[in-house]
Amino acid sequence: MFKKVSIVLLVNVLGMGMAYVLQFALARVFGTAGYGVISLLFVWVGFLSLGSLLGIDVALLKLISVEFERGKMRKVRGIFAMALKAVVANTVVLGLALIAVATVFREHSAMLDHYYPYLVAILGLTVCQRLVVSLLNASSRPAYSVVVGRVALPIAVLIGLGIFFVVADKRPTISEYFVLYAVTAGLVIALGLVVAWAALSGRDAANEERSDLSYGALYKLAFPMCLSSAMYVLATQLDILLVGAMLDMTQVGIYAAAVRVSRLIGLPFTAMTIYVVPKLASLHAEGEVTKLQALINNAGKLIAMSTVPLAAGAILLAAPILGLLGKGFEDGAMVVAVLVVSQTLNSLAGPAGNLLNMTGHQTVVAWTIFVTNVLNLGFTIAMIHWFGLIGAAIATGASTLIWNAMLIYYAKVRVGISMLQWLSPQRAEDSQ
Repeated sequence: MFKKVSIVLLVNVLGMGMAYVLQFALARVFGTAGYGVISLLFVWVGFLSLGSLLGIDVALLKLISVEFERGKMRKVRGIFAMALKAVVANTVVLGLALIAVATVFREHSAMLDHYYPYLVAILGLTVCQRLVVSLLNASSRPAYSVVVGRVALPIAVLIGLGIFFVVADKRPTISEYFVLYAVTAGLVIALGLVVAWAALSGRDAANEERSDLSYGALYKLAFPMCLSSAMYVLATQLDILLVGAMLDMTQVGIYAAAVRVSRLIGLPFTAMTIYVVPKLASLHAEGEVTKLQALINNAGKLIAMSTVPLAAGAILLAAPILGLLGKGFEDGAMVVAVLVVSQTLNSLAGPAGNLLNMTGHQTVVAWTIFVTNVLNLGFTIAMIHWFGLIGAAIATGASTLIWNAMLIYYAKVRVGISMLQWLSPQRAEDSQ
């Protein structure tokens, strides 16, 4: 397990590194205000992608991982094809609705007036990328899923920016950057599909049955997961949206940069969940509670050993790191410190939400995060009004602490798994 997770972690480090190099380049090229516009558009893409995916990408992890372990490759391909058709249909409907809204309200929003075509295009590409990543992840290709989901795109965009500077001999506009991003994203998705289909080819039995999954069954399984994902995205992105609504784009750029730095702390957690999540569904389906608890214990130990040193380094070096992005970004150093503490607590809580989602308790996750979001909305508005960016960070940290405590409780009550058993060496050893 440690070797496989190490490979995924190393690829994740590469992906995160390239993503941060890209963010560094964007901040230097566009400044705090331009970087704020780009960051806010991608936050909106994240929200709107929930309406396109409707939880189907998360459902794929559960559906495909089980069939893949059984060697049912024809079923895996059938499930993915159905999911892709459903998501494309959802995206077309959502895109048409977005265009209609933009036509009516474009005079009242600079974002809608100038950038809504790019928003629609990037939305479609983003949801396709998410499906391909889920397919690779569920097909026991976690390293490839990280390459497609995290590594290839920032590298391709950086190469594209370099070519643009050489050919055009000028800095790109924000609109030109969005076009460049869309082109490179399409190439990365094509690469991911080739890798995924190669992993699933040539392993069919002559009499293997096709998938009998219906669209109704797919949506029935996915929708509660969509609620959970929507609440999670809202919980993690609400602060940026409210900063964008209440403060100017320069403040959005500073806050978005601080968020980026703080999310370095989630790198070990992300690497671990990429490896662990597909196994949660299969172990639960087989009734292997002891093995499931041991998996969670091992994951918790590895996350803690790698997260705490990262957190300390991020807090100490926050100002110098932000200063590298350009003038004005270093004002977010204290915001980084608060968000790092929040990210650390989130990582140490373990994949409780993933566990509940993969074991049929999606609705519990959705309602848990919904309750914390309702509380967080008013608190964040008040904190931004009173304290500005640091208030947004404090509100986000409080929300994160509350929802993780609730998810840990429900993981124990509903699934019988203790997310923090790794803190007790004797109990963790007994579960091996």
